[in-house]
Amino acid sequence: MGKSIDSRAALGRLGTEQEHPLALLRCAGALISRHRVDPARPWRWEAQERRGDELLVLCFADVPLRVRVGEDRGMVVPAGSVCLLHPDQAVEMIAARPGSVTCAWVRHDAVAEAAGAAAGSGQVLPDGAIARSLHAFLLGMLADASGVDEGPLAERLIVGAIRGVLADVDPGERRARAIDRAREIVRSRRTDPAFGVDSLAQALHLSRRQLQRLFAREGTTPLAELRGQRVDHARRLIDAGAEGLDEVAERAGFRDVAGMRRAFLSQGLPTPRRLQARTAI
Repeated sequence: MGKSIDSRAALGRLGTEQEHPLALLRCAGALISRHRVDPARPWRWEAQERRGDELLVLCFADVPLRVRVGEDRGMVVPAGSVCLLHPDQAVEMIAARPGSVTCAWVRHDAVAEAAGAAAGSGQVLPDGAIARSLHAFLLGMLADASGVDEGPLAERLIVGAIRGVLADVDPGERRARAIDRAREIVRSRRTDPAFGVDSLAQALHLSRRQLQRLFAREGTTPLAELRGQRVDHARRLIDAGAEGLDEVAERAGFRDVAGMRRAFLSQGLPTPRRLQARTAI
């Protein structure tokens, strides 16, 4: 199936202390690992650059985990639940007490269709029959490990089970998470004039057509979302007293003042110059 995974580089994504796990088993293009966790040693999973070799991990912990994504306060993942580490999103995981975590590693492109953009790091996945069977399979494989590569059959079983766990997310909930993730990316990159619809599709591992369908369900388009967020940012800059419209356009992610003016008019707003004149009164 997929290419083999560099186990040392993969485990290093969990921190240098995890490069020597309690157990490790290679299954062609997949990995199974078991790690000791401790409240004093958080895991810090970093987002990965899009190069075609991104990794996705499912984690099964025997102790509760507190998961923090970005600046949020975090949530508690109950012991035995399935927690996702997604290549597009950084996360911090802290064990509530000493324990262990069993991980299934696959290349993201092997499960991308099931994962889509709906899942983000730290997400608790449904604890259904497929997830429970996968957990039991991972533990059994590690218990019987002979230290040799278990080959493509084991890889296919792991990849198939992960696809099943990911696909078990409610479709409506999946779409809601996907659109939230898309909007988060737009907010974080709207000030980059080079960032556009194709860039957003790439960041979400979606085709342009899939991205268009995602926003169509919300009654809008990715271009309208990006343009609207840039307009909102430009309005705040003008309200704050930014002097030159060239500067406002640049800081809001527009290529020039003319493009900014067209975006304002498309939103049914006065031109930036008129808004600036009102602010100066």
